[in-house]
Amino acid sequence: MIDRLKYLLPEFRHYELIFNEEKCREKIIERIEKVKEEIIKTKILNLVDRTIERYKELLNIKGRGSIREITIISESSNFNVIIFVDEKEFINSSYNELEEISSYSNSIDAFEEDGKYIVHITDISFGKNLRFGIFVNGTTKFNRIYVLYDIISE
Repeated sequence: MIDRLKYLLPEFRHYELIFNEEKCREKIIERIEKVKEEIIKTKILNLVDRTIERYKELLNIKGRGSIREITIISESSNFNVIIFVDEKEFINSSYNELEEISSYSNSIDAFEEDGKYIVHITDISFGKNLRFGIFVNGTTKFNRIYVLYDIISE
């Protein structure tokens, strides 16, 4: 049928070229998506009903990647969030300090809701490593500590 169309409509050859380019482009896009899936690994840390005494390092990631979100929920505001990005201190702040700056930041929210203190941090990229921990004075119970992050395999 295509040969008949080529004979009847010589300009059809141009459409055939465009059609073949589109099919090739689709295959390339499919391959890129498959490679991205192989290279970028999404991981989750999901801790429920955990008690932290003094300091607990929760993540120590080596390599390149990004934190999509960190959510901390506790019935106490007695905690500090500590994050190091590429060996440099990125955040070392108490709940109260995070609450104070959250109205000015797109990537940090800290608020109290129904007797629970919630911190939500998003969009942290790192090139070599990332460390995330929580420091408390004494002992504090956390209802949930959730981290969604991507690691780029090399």
